[in-house]
Amino acid sequence: MFCSAVDSSARGVKRRPCGDRVPEDISLITFHDADWTSVTSPPITVIDQPVYGLGKSVAELLIRRLKGDIRQPERVILATSIIERGSAPPLPNDALGSLDTRSNLGKRVQTL
Repeated sequence: MFCSAVDSSARGVKRRPCGDRVPEDISLITFHDADWTSVTSPPITVIDQPVYGLGKSVAELLIRRLKGDIRQPERVILATSIIERGSAPPLPNDALGSLDTRSNLGKRVQTL
């Protein structure tokens, strides 16, 4: 199971009395490394996003657009990282393809 970017969705899933056990029956992964995700039982695996970097990139592009420096859309890819905890089984060693580390998933996107 993968929850939306709103990490409170994961909190609701954890509380659902459906009988499924995390991670034995279902895996739970969400976006954003909120403080509470590391203190639940089991701690929730997250894909952490560079929120500050995202805001900075958007502001820079907007300023350049307003100045007339850019006219065409630009693609910006920011690195993300997976923080493996207890809510999902560990990723197999080959799950990330050619990446040397699990801490920089964004680089794979750039090579596609």
